[in-house]
Amino acid sequence: MWMIAILRSYVIIMSNITYNYHDTFVFFDGNVILRNFKTGNDTVITFGFMRCGSYCWLAEQQETFHIEAGKAVFVVDGEESSVSKGSIMIVPKGKKFTVKVLEHLDYRCQYD
Repeated sequence: MWMIAILRSYVIIMSNITYNYHDTFVFFDGNVILRNFKTGNDTVITFGFMRCGSYCWLAEQQETFHIEAGKAVFVVDGEESSVSKGSIMIVPKGKKFTVKVLEHLDYRCQYD
């Protein structure tokens, strides 16, 4: 697995909150792209994209995924949860989890 950080300047306004572009990471040979934005109080939201495939992660903080498009199965502690557009998936802090992407997945992720 390799990672590339890409720096650009972007601002996104959602629900009267301004998110300033922070950084981008590319994982799994370019199949996963994470674009991080921050608010003035350093709250982070990730705009993520995963191509079809299976990806293993560790939740260093609680992660709340808001699925914008695509289909996937999240596996946490051996329990499978199917997600699609409009779904919300919460992965507890400290958990290893796998995302099995069935259709390219576009999502937003917040951290607690």
